[in-house]
Amino acid sequence: MGLGNLTTLDLSRNKFSGEVGITIGNLSQLMVLNLSGNGFSGRVPSSLAGLFRLTTIDLSKQNFSGELPFELSGLPNLQVIALQENSLSGDVPEGFSSLMGLHYLNLSSNAFSGHIPENYGFLRSLVVLSLADNHISGVIPPELGNCSDLQELDLGNNNLTGEIPEEISKCSSLTALLLESNHLSGSIPVSLSELSNLTTLDLSNNNLSGEIPGNLTLIPGLVNFNVSMNNLDGKIPELLGSRINNPSAFGGNKNLCGRPLDRKCDDVGTKSDNKKRLILMIVIIASGACLLALCCCFYIFSLFRWRKKLKQRHLERRTGVQQGKLRGQWGPWKL
Repeated sequence: MGLGNLTTLDLSRNKFSGEVGITIGNLSQLMVLNLSGNGFSGRVPSSLAGLFRLTTIDLSKQNFSGELPFELSGLPNLQVIALQENSLSGDVPEGFSSLMGLHYLNLSSNAFSGHIPENYGFLRSLVVLSLADNHISGVIPPELGNCSDLQELDLGNNNLTGEIPEEISKCSSLTALLLESNHLSGSIPVSLSELSNLTTLDLSNNNLSGEIPGNLTLIPGLVNFNVSMNNLDGKIPELLGSRINNPSAFGGNKNLCGRPLDRKCDDVGTKSDNKKRLILMIVIIASGACLLALCCCFYIFSLFRWRKKLKQRHLERRTGVQQGKLRGQWGPWKL
């Protein structure tokens, strides 16, 4: 039976194994390919590049490995790319940035490395971008703020550094922002309060500092919130603490206080004041010691110069006396 006119191939949730044959590229009319939840292994076949009508490719939850064939980025009609939970490696594919109709891109739980391509900011139709649980490094590209239709951004469990870009607040449709377990630093952007549709915000296990912006309470649907295991300080905004009544969502920030934590802000303030006073005292003592050392050095230097001048004057007097005696013995000099 010929399959030349087949438009949908769904073999998901079976027990198929082995490699996917290159002949799959002969299904020229195929629009949906779903092989998820099997045991396929080996490399993703490059013959898929011949399926120009393909809109959906789901190879998730398999044992695929190696780098993705570059040719996949040449499929102009792709809208869904689901490759999560494999062992795929190499740099995050920059070529996907040319797929202007792409709605869903999930590369999570693989072994991708390198940086997040800045060109992903061109994917204006993107609704879901998940790159979580990889080995991705570098900063979060501010260009992602151009993805105005983005609803879910999951970059958790990577090696990302730098600050959370203010431009993320331009993604007005965002409902979930997941940046946990990275090495992000700086403060929590106040502009995140502009994400009025946000329901989930996870910034836990990073190196964020400063206070929690009080205007985050302006996000009406924010119910899943986690900033634990950072270096945040100050008082938890009261409305936020009342809504997120879970101490573990704020734990691991030793200078954070207020509800729902048991730590009272007066205690933190007292400790902070004592620490500041101690630092001030150390600075004053160190400054005094430096000033005293300078005075001692100046005194020793002045004493040395005074003794040197005194010795020189004494020598001049002795020389004058000797010359006077010589004049007395020989008389005045005559020319």
